[in-house]
Amino acid sequence: MFERGDGSLELTERYVEVFAKVQNAAKRKMSLEKFKEQMEQQAAQGKAAEEFVFRLEQFRLLGEQNESKVKRISGIDVSAGYDIVSFENGDSVNYDRFVEVKFFCGQSHFYWSKNEIDTASLLGGQYHIYLINAEKVDNPNYVPMIICNPAKVILDSGDWLMQPTSYLVLPT
Repeated sequence: MFERGDGSLELTERYVEVFAKVQNAAKRKMSLEKFKEQMEQQAAQGKAAEEFVFRLEQFRLLGEQNESKVKRISGIDVSAGYDIVSFENGDSVNYDRFVEVKFFCGQSHFYWSKNEIDTASLLGGQYHIYLINAEKVDNPNYVPMIICNPAKVILDSGDWLMQPTSYLVLPT
């Protein structure tokens, strides 16, 4: 870095890289209050997305005997691996459609836990992910992306990219 005769500073390439690293590190910093606020906002959006899908499932079964039996279970059992139990059609006697609700803003993406992946693998075609675009959900003509049998569709196809975002680390 050096000073010009007019009092301005010019950065050499080395300093540009250093400032870029510092700036990126500053962007990642978040206060506890801001983090809590963000988590509360995400929880509210998640609940709204689940309620949207709950109503969508009831509408899908409109007039069927099991329409009123659709249940949102995420408030009862967060470890189930899905949020809503429903029915594939009006002839279903037992729950046979298990729905995991994911919402996003911007580009389509979601976080999928190991428990959800294991549950999806176990339930196969009975497991569905409803991918809700939070920016479009208020549009009356909005239809979410529904992924049936995501363990096969996502894990076995080249259409989705899975990136690890955290790891369980244990001593050996």
